[in-house]
Amino acid sequence: MNLRLFPVFFLLICFILSIGLAIFYPIATAEAVELLPRHRFINLSTSDKSGINSLMQDDNGMIWAAGSSGLYRIEHNQLIKIRDFPVQAVNQLLLNPGQGAWLAGSLGLWRWDRQTDNFSQQECQPPGGLWQLVQPQQHADTMLALGPDGIWQVNTINGRCEHLQLSGLPAQSRVERLSFLHNELIIAVREQGLFRCELPCQQAERFAPELADVRFRALEVYQDSLYAGSHKHGFYQLDSAGKVRRHWHKGQANTLPVNGVMSLLPAKQGLWAGLWAGGLVEFNAKGEQHSHSSFRPTDPTAISGNNIKTLLTTRDGTLYAGHEYGVSVLLPALKQYQWLGQAQADQPGLRQSNVQALYATEQGDIWLGTSGGGLYRFDHAGETLQRFAPDETGVQHFPSQAVWAIRPDQDGTLLLATSSGVVRLHPDTQQWQLLTSDLPSQDVFRLSIAPDRNIWISMWSGGIAQLNAQGKVEALWRSSDGLQLDTNLAIEISPAGQVFALNTAGLFKLDGNKFSAVDLSGHGKARQLCKDAQGTLWILTDSGVLLRFDDHSGKFQLQLKRADLANGTELFAASADGPVSLWLRTKQRLAGIAADGQLLQQITLTGLMPETLLNTARIQGQQIILGAEDGFYIAPLQQSATPPVPEPQLTGVRLFNQPLRLTQPATTGSDPSALFGGLLTLQYQQDLVTFEFAMPGIVMPPAADLSANAQSVPLPAAQDSVPRFRYRLLPFDRDWLTAATDEPRATYTRLPPGQYQFELQTWWPDGRMTAAAPFQLEVQPPWWLTWWAKTTLAAALVLGVSSIMLLRTRSLKKRNLWLAQQVRERTEALQQANQRLQQAAYRDALTGLLNRRGLRAQTEPQWSGWQHQRVLVIADIDHFKQFNDVHGHQVGDEVLTALSERLQGLCLPDDLLARWGGEEFLFILQGSDAMQRADALIRSVAAAPMPLSIGPTPVTLTGGAVWLSGESLDATLQHADALLYNGKKAGRNRLVQGA
Repeated sequence: MNLRLFPVFFLLICFILSIGLAIFYPIATAEAVELLPRHRFINLSTSDKSGINSLMQDDNGMIWAAGSSGLYRIEHNQLIKIRDFPVQAVNQLLLNPGQGAWLAGSLGLWRWDRQTDNFSQQECQPPGGLWQLVQPQQHADTMLALGPDGIWQVNTINGRCEHLQLSGLPAQSRVERLSFLHNELIIAVREQGLFRCELPCQQAERFAPELADVRFRALEVYQDSLYAGSHKHGFYQLDSAGKVRRHWHKGQANTLPVNGVMSLLPAKQGLWAGLWAGGLVEFNAKGEQHSHSSFRPTDPTAISGNNIKTLLTTRDGTLYAGHEYGVSVLLPALKQYQWLGQAQADQPGLRQSNVQALYATEQGDIWLGTSGGGLYRFDHAGETLQRFAPDETGVQHFPSQAVWAIRPDQDGTLLLATSSGVVRLHPDTQQWQLLTSDLPSQDVFRLSIAPDRNIWISMWSGGIAQLNAQGKVEALWRSSDGLQLDTNLAIEISPAGQVFALNTAGLFKLDGNKFSAVDLSGHGKARQLCKDAQGTLWILTDSGVLLRFDDHSGKFQLQLKRADLANGTELFAASADGPVSLWLRTKQRLAGIAADGQLLQQITLTGLMPETLLNTARIQGQQIILGAEDGFYIAPLQQSATPPVPEPQLTGVRLFNQPLRLTQPATTGSDPSALFGGLLTLQYQQDLVTFEFAMPGIVMPPAADLSANAQSVPLPAAQDSVPRFRYRLLPFDRDWLTAATDEPRATYTRLPPGQYQFELQTWWPDGRMTAAAPFQLEVQPPWWLTWWAKTTLAAALVLGVSSIMLLRTRSLKKRNLWLAQQVRERTEALQQANQRLQQAAYRDALTGLLNRRGLRAQTEPQWSGWQHQRVLVIADIDHFKQFNDVHGHQVGDEVLTALSERLQGLCLPDDLLARWGGEEFLFILQGSDAMQRADALIRSVAAAPMPLSIGPTPVTLTGGAVWLSGESLDATLQHADALLYNGKKAGRNRLVQGA
């Protein structure tokens, strides 16, 4: 071979190999982006959707918010409006240490007294109100206020103010912001830059001349630097001489998205910048951008405003940001989670944030499978994200948008269950190969790798298939092969090679060529199927039972039974190097389970928001990785210490449901800085007192110990993470009483006179609690319980007792006689009334005969003794309807009345006669000749006409008669009625006798 042609042949061979490699192992289209941490906020909106201008934390820890439509306080995750404060725009709050706070608003200057909880308007009421308040540290009795008419000097003792006459400022200028740098007043003049004036401030001079034409909206001092936020030029760091040390603006890389800065919050660990129409930007201690939070209407956990007017960091490290829609809160616990969600216009992220599958490599890479955005590789060390998805414009592309499961193979590759089949991915070279093409359904939902490297897959509506390592289908099972359904939720293989499949119909095991249902011995229906790092199979049932598969017996055996396990939503394997073999995930907790089934530890996912819905989770090394519908999270197992339990605050006292207001502070008390000095004196008639209390700020559940050596703890219910109030009034209450956080009040009524102490605590169900905050209460006795009133009353009782008793005795005797007479008269009247009522109930109103109720009342008690001794006759007036139709109902009533009188004359005293209903009559006749007398009675009626108003009129009866023969009254009536019916058919005017 010609050596000169060797390079050409070598390049040609490399080209052919690269083409072949691209055919069989295409390289996925990927996009690499650099990530920034995103913060998730708790958002609080005002009731009227108005903006927040200023934030303050008082000496008691309460968070106050000054709004465009009033004053608010943040109490236990709610923004509560102060109802007894006048409606006005409050522009700024300034803490008055140990005493309360100053408020600058549209109505001028106000003062809040911490001890009396009163708001009082001060004499300083400039036209147009006040915008800002500043106070030098060395002059506690002096404060400067800024309003539309300029700068005002306020006397903090009497609340009066006078206009500050200051020379050196540009003519017709408007001052927009004030701040103190050391002993100098820094003045921001609109479109004129900065000026300074040394106290007592009479002559102003230019400060930072190079910024003479800049309009500044925010001034904050930290250590020896002034941070100045501008309207259009970003923000600056200036030293005490006015020299610019650093400038942050939009033109720089990774600094500001916009140049309008409304608020600044410098600190040791970095700096926060609140922007106009740009959200919130965080800078680290080096001044580099660390995070950017912007308003997104579709994300409830993003910062809910875009114009950040004010910022506050509380003593526990919580960040509060006030904006046009309310307040957004960033808790320290939320900062521990690194989160990546859906991509936005100004921030990179996932195309589709529903993460369904996770796998973390030993090198620190995290592979993410989403339901509609393809596959992602997250380089945790370099904070870069690569996306693998179909590329419609290129020849080489990743085959699927949906990745449901990721499993490592023995050769170091990854097997992916996707909506386009099974994909083998080489994580190092990022090359992939589609293994399957001839499946009943290309949507592979789950997969498992057997010890012999065969691949078992479950397909959506396609059953279960066994593939070899190259992806060729070896066997296929459908619903007709014992699975009952074609969609299976999980498939796993035991170390001994036994195959199990789980679907909504139950758990199935492969026996020979068919699947058969697995009997779980009455432990419920299988919900989750999982294989741990050692290869052991586990089952979680819907009744809270955890079962482990035993290869020797070939059965699932009971390991743990707890009712709270029924809420588990996923089982997944732990790493092989720890005591935890299995993790059970609920909504916001993880439970670690040992190989013997013991519950070792529980992890509270403190930094997750309540609305976060988790899909999957993995423990990798010293971090936890969570896949959710809104992206994925990474958090350290060793989380920072749980913040202390917030101390509850007594926020008010109500008498008869009306707020108690004191005009003067208390002169005595256990705590001069507390409400009412910690001491309250009530009069006896003020007998309905209500204590109102609150938990300052935002409260999150405590962080659990996530270390591998955590001690065994029970798995708590969801409500166990909610802090509660408990209180008692000594010595009135023997035990502590609890109050829910949504009803923070304690009410007492009709307290006896004496000294009391009201104690209040915040406590977590895990046992942590705050020290009891005491409040002294004294209820004074009424005048009649004083010693002199008691003595006078005792003497009057001794002197008058005998005469009173004598008069009382005589009066009682006389009254007793009168009462006895009244009782006799009332008793007689009652007896007569009862007789009338009984007669009305048992007698027919027209004829005076017994009615059905009366007959039954007299018959039923004696019925058994009358058998074979009496005859029952039921008779009916013949053609009675003609009387009513021809002559009217009045003549009909005359027939009934005349007939009743004749029948009563024919019956003996011991016979019973009743009008049974309408024209029917019933007799019960006694004696051995009763049947003959019954026949004679019927014939006697027909023998003589009835005297009626229309003249003598013949009336006949047809009846049926039977002897009482041991049957019931109703049965006897049926027999007699049947005989009556036979008599009617036989021609009427007769008595038909029974056997």
